[in-house]
Amino acid sequence: MAKAPEAARFSLFDKEEEVLRSAALMLAQLGDIGGTVSDLAEAYRQSYREQERLVRLSDRMQRDLQKAKARLAEQASDLLALNETLAAEIELRGRLELELRSMLETDALTGARSRRHFYDLTAAEFARQQRNGAALSLAILDLDRFKRLNDAHGHEAGDAALRAFAGCCQQMIRGFDVFGRLGGEEFGLLLPETGLEEARAVAERICAATAALEVPLAQGQSIRISVSIGFATRAPGETLEQLMRRADRGLYQAKDQGRGRAVADQAAAG
Repeated sequence: MAKAPEAARFSLFDKEEEVLRSAALMLAQLGDIGGTVSDLAEAYRQSYREQERLVRLSDRMQRDLQKAKARLAEQASDLLALNETLAAEIELRGRLELELRSMLETDALTGARSRRHFYDLTAAEFARQQRNGAALSLAILDLDRFKRLNDAHGHEAGDAALRAFAGCCQQMIRGFDVFGRLGGEEFGLLLPETGLEEARAVAERICAATAALEVPLAQGQSIRISVSIGFATRAPGETLEQLMRRADRGLYQAKDQGRGRAVADQAAAG
């Protein structure tokens, strides 16, 4: 019976040791939890710093993007202004080219074709009619005693006479006929698809209409004019130069026969 208290004491020690072991284990676990919490806190701090860095970077990028956007908008505005300027210059150049072409192709005083343009169009039409085998006539028109008119009434009167005559002719010819001023008081008229008698009728109508013109001058005065016309119809195998020489011969014959008339040269080509 004496051993019972001692057994109880040992049993108590065992329980104390078990409690101590449990406490030690709990403390160890708490230490692990504390380390984990500490690690989580550090990770959070690192994450927060990274977020701050990213936010600052994002803000900087936003500012840079805004600046870049502003620069692009400015450049776009400059390009638009440049494009408008170029468009205006192209339009101006187009108008100037048209005006220059008009100056080169049109006689400024009379509105008829210029000498060069008349010959260019005549050569092209002559070649076309030659290929097609169609009739074609050419007339040379010359105002009579034009120098005397200038000497008596002045160059302004001469210019008025030229304008009136050219306007009269242009009203009497077809849209595809070619009428041009060759120089001074001399004009040319190409009549495509027109035979000799048809050309004669056109030339005589022009002579009559010219004789009926009253060219107004200053102070209520007016003058009358007349025109001599030589014309010829293309013969087989004839060149344009030969046709023009024959029309010119017809003009000299009209002058010799008293002026104010139309004369055809019907000589063989040569």
